[in-house]
Amino acid sequence: MSSNAEARAIDIVLFDLGSTLLYFDADWTSITLEGTDALARAVRLLGYQLEFAAFSAEYAQMQFDYYLERDTSWTEIQVEGILRELFAKYGYPTVPIEHIYAALDAMYAVYQRYWRLEEDAVPMLQTVLAAGYHTGLVSNAGYGRDLDRLLDMAGLRPYLESIVISAYAGVRKPHPEIFNIALAPFGAVDRSRVVMVGDLLGADVLGARNAGIGSIWINRRASPRLNQVYFGQVQPDVVVETLAEIPSRLREWTH
Repeated sequence: MSSNAEARAIDIVLFDLGSTLLYFDADWTSITLEGTDALARAVRLLGYQLEFAAFSAEYAQMQFDYYLERDTSWTEIQVEGILRELFAKYGYPTVPIEHIYAALDAMYAVYQRYWRLEEDAVPMLQTVLAAGYHTGLVSNAGYGRDLDRLLDMAGLRPYLESIVISAYAGVRKPHPEIFNIALAPFGAVDRSRVVMVGDLLGADVLGARNAGIGSIWINRRASPRLNQVYFGQVQPDVVVETLAEIPSRLREWTH
């Protein structure tokens, strides 16, 4: 081990994606309506006979109900399953997976137009990697193809040595298993030398605690509504407002 590594208290830095490395530059509710309409339109173009508005509304409700359930169970059921269930309700129980992907891709393409890369994300990642830290991504998302596309659109994949998306892992932050999966590529890991960076006190900070690792809460885009229940109950090790602060805070880290 180099003298530089010996001097560091942290070896591995894990990052959240949404509202951490990327931010959403639109009103989520209105874009959700646009997205479900795009999904229903794609289904019609594929040749399925259904009532457009009803199909769109039912998918939106099923997705909403699923979001409520997954945030208490910490399990992730891929949205492909939700859409397949709705197809069956409309009399199409054996839809080809290519059609499922086409419809969901159309919906998520609407969201993708409004995701933006934080200006300090790549410079920070470059600095962190140049200093010898390892990096990874741990992201909650119901559709893995969407997150894969966002990573490539933003050019982030080359800066992340481990990428774990809950849609593929089957569990969500703050479940400790998703962190175990993210750390597996690094071999035997001293958990005291790992830190998670994210905007959610529940998913990211509580998740880090559940996994036995440190936490940095970035509050620049942190949602008051999503974090409210955890205020005063879940305390991060470090709080920052920008990603640009991360390298110096890692250098200053003490156990």
